[in-house]
Amino acid sequence: MDEANIMAFGKASDGGILIAGHYNNFFHYDPRTEKFTTFGHKDFPTLHMAFRSIADDGLGNFYLGHAGYGFSVVNPKTGQTENYVHDPVNPESLPGNNVRCIHIDIYKNVWLGTNHGLALFNPATKKFTTFPREKSGQTIYDNIYSIMEADDGRLWIGSDLGGVSLFDIRDLSLSNKEKLRFETLPISDNNGLSSPNVHDILQDSLATSGLPTTAPG
Repeated sequence: MDEANIMAFGKASDGGILIAGHYNNFFHYDPRTEKFTTFGHKDFPTLHMAFRSIADDGLGNFYLGHAGYGFSVVNPKTGQTENYVHDPVNPESLPGNNVRCIHIDIYKNVWLGTNHGLALFNPATKKFTTFPREKSGQTIYDNIYSIMEADDGRLWIGSDLGGVSLFDIRDLSLSNKEKLRFETLPISDNNGLSSPNVHDILQDSLATSGLPTTAPG
């Protein structure tokens, strides 16, 4: 593998590792054979080669978040490429074209963290559900950098200047998304977050008795 600027890692459904370079290429690493497979413009001629995040849907497709070019679904076997970008006249489009993180939860929901908030992608309809901050009861912020699923079923969503928001994914069974509620952790010098800039979240072995670990930006 020849890439000096790595942006993201992801789990491949075959037990391998997906690696997104900043520009030009993304990769699959097979730890059993210690082999790297490189995917670039020759494999996907229409794909924008500027990456921020990567994931495997388990159905033969890779999800790629771009820097400025939205979100793409690619099939490494067929070469098929689908790209989604923000459309200001379509409320069911991608909210922001910088897709910094992708998370597929235990229910196979596809969550995207963008520069204009959180989105839920439906692969069947090709539509996006968004969670605008200005709606009543919503405390999710823009510039999302990290989405982590804890063992208790809640999503921990880290954002720039917005700290951490928590959301129980079981609430998606509600028919009206306006009823969904996000909980925001307090930011303080004593018992809260020390900074509103959270770029990564990890769950450690003590999560059952404490809180997942947040990494300020």
